[in-house]
Amino acid sequence: MNNAVTALPPSTLDDDLQTYAWHRFLTDLAPSGVLQDSAALPDAASSRPMSATDRKTLQQWIASDFANGSIGCGFGDLLELPLCLRNPGSAAIVWNHWYGSQRQVTRVMDLLLKVRSPETAAFARNAQRSSPAVVLSMLLGNPRLGERLLRQLPPADREQADPARRLAGQLRSLLGEAHGELASQCRDSTAVELAGRIEAHWPCMAWLHDQGAYQPHLVEPLLQLGLLRERLQAGAWSGADRSRAILAASLLLYGLPPRLAALLAIHASPFRECGAQPFHFFGLNGETFAPARPVWEQMDAQVARDTLAYLLCADAGNRSEGPRTALDQVRQLEARLVQHGSLPRTFASLYQHFCAKDAGPRYAQLREAFVRYSAALEIKLEAGALPAQLIGRPLQFERIADHAALQQRLRALVEQEAECIDIPGLLAASQQRLDRLQAMHAQIVTLGQTPSVSGLLKIAELAEAARQEILANRDWFTRSLAETRPYVALWEGFYAGIEKLQRQTTPTSKSEKREQKAAESALGTAITVAGNENEVILQLRQQLHDARHATAQLREELKDARGEQHRLQRMADAVGALPPRVAAPAVDTTLLRRVASARDSLSPSEVLAYFSQLAGSRLMVLDSAWDSAAEYPGQFAATERLFDLLDKLLFPYLDAINSGTPDTQARGIFGSKAYCAKESETTLSDARLRALREFTWRGEKRLFVRHLRVSNQTGLEGMRVYFDIIDGQVVIAYVGPHLPVSTSN
Repeated sequence: MNNAVTALPPSTLDDDLQTYAWHRFLTDLAPSGVLQDSAALPDAASSRPMSATDRKTLQQWIASDFANGSIGCGFGDLLELPLCLRNPGSAAIVWNHWYGSQRQVTRVMDLLLKVRSPETAAFARNAQRSSPAVVLSMLLGNPRLGERLLRQLPPADREQADPARRLAGQLRSLLGEAHGELASQCRDSTAVELAGRIEAHWPCMAWLHDQGAYQPHLVEPLLQLGLLRERLQAGAWSGADRSRAILAASLLLYGLPPRLAALLAIHASPFRECGAQPFHFFGLNGETFAPARPVWEQMDAQVARDTLAYLLCADAGNRSEGPRTALDQVRQLEARLVQHGSLPRTFASLYQHFCAKDAGPRYAQLREAFVRYSAALEIKLEAGALPAQLIGRPLQFERIADHAALQQRLRALVEQEAECIDIPGLLAASQQRLDRLQAMHAQIVTLGQTPSVSGLLKIAELAEAARQEILANRDWFTRSLAETRPYVALWEGFYAGIEKLQRQTTPTSKSEKREQKAAESALGTAITVAGNENEVILQLRQQLHDARHATAQLREELKDARGEQHRLQRMADAVGALPPRVAAPAVDTTLLRRVASARDSLSPSEVLAYFSQLAGSRLMVLDSAWDSAAEYPGQFAATERLFDLLDKLLFPYLDAINSGTPDTQARGIFGSKAYCAKESETTLSDARLRALREFTWRGEKRLFVRHLRVSNQTGLEGMRVYFDIIDGQVVIAYVGPHLPVSTSN
């Protein structure tokens, strides 16, 4: 390659900027585009020094990307100029606007040419034959060369010459009020809110944020690039303003880690003008990238993991060496907040894990057992009884605005799923019954192989026993299948609730849809008529969208409020029709003194009365509990134990359950063997034993299976406390002797 500048005709400077002298100084800057030394790495004034390990790792990564052609950031071997700077005429217009005047452009050129380097020496000899804008494009059009030259200027001169220092003013001029709003958002919003705004512009960032790659120093440039992209695609600028916007986008992209710049650029068609060559990212470019699909699904999973590690390594350039400062800790905390701040995605992950690892396998076993059992007994299993697609239906949590309601429904599903039905018990019982039938069948087959009178009599006896067993099993099958209905209803109710939450964010009624269609039609007409008033139109569009969304949400809230009012009225009517409730014993000062001095002298009724006053809205004691506790007229041997268990139930245990702690963990509060979450399947399958555990709550029979073991004695001394958690409140239905079970029946 001939490095002599004089080998090119002097007229080439003005006639064809694309061929002048780039061979000369790109030879010194590694034509392959690989960064050769640490000095070539970005060194923003606000960046903190990188560790030697981080610098070396990042340097190797960037070198590998460019050497292998894995990414393209618009960097050419000969040119790295935005399209607007490649023509001398347009370059003069852009630089004059950027620096304010042609005189200031000339001054910047003079400052840069004073820097001693092979490149500036070559340009200085030819500067008189070229316009200042052309020379400036050559010196600053290559970011790596421009950065090297700017670093050698005194601080005051660098402030005047560096085009990045004028970027904020240019963005303010281009974006108008939106620039001020963006600055306010960056200053006043939380990290989670800012991450959400970034993801609205660049959906590809959502997965990176979820993995902890949120970086506060990238928030503002990412949001600025998002606004520039929107305005460029909407045709908001033309002429010199559009060229300034392209140059601003180029500077912002050059300031990002190269992989991130290439990743964003393939999402935005206007950014194709920001470099001499097309942007591409591991085989994806403006033509091959499918916007309708997540970008991470369009590439190898290892590329996604490497990009995440790459960005975390690049972030090391903004962390201090040595002991972590308070700023470092805040940055790490913000990344964690963002990582866990996208509640819909977090809920979706929890839901998928719960369905795939817990509920799904249990339900598959249950359904398989019933299918096998029905085939063995020649009973038809209705298709809708146990739907094949009951667990894990695809849901769009991101369409739900009420995150608190979503969390509540998910928590209720997880808590009630295991309590709703004893799947292991049903599986064990069905297998035992099938084993008995198979054993009878095997005996009959064996006897039939050696026929005799006694054998025939035995076969007849076994056949009758098998007939009775089959009839009993069919009855058991019918009862057990009925027990699965609440389980199926639980899941169907969950899906219906999620669907309702999704509808709250979108207009559903015909009138709302007509209003929306009319508004959009009017807006389209306004856009056609307005012509160049794009900025005003964007603001009106946003205001219309916000107003329509607020109206839909208020209508849905009003509908829900009316439904809740109707439900409460029906509940009040039902409660009013109930017989008078047994009054709780009065809690006077004498009882309080006895609680403080000698709790073991209290009767169970007095313990209930004490906690009814102490716990307030935490506790509801049903009439059935007062009646059963009244069977203990005097002192009870285990009163101290009863007192301690009720205290744990009403305070630490209830708080744990209401805060979302799984029952499997919260039960540890009671200690070992004091708490039981359910009854055995064999006990509940007996109609008489089940009825003993059904109590009247708000006018309806309700099954209570959770209970506390106060004492292991028999009779009155073997006390049990049956309760449930309903609407965040402890409801005690029974305080009395150990209820009969199947083993004692």
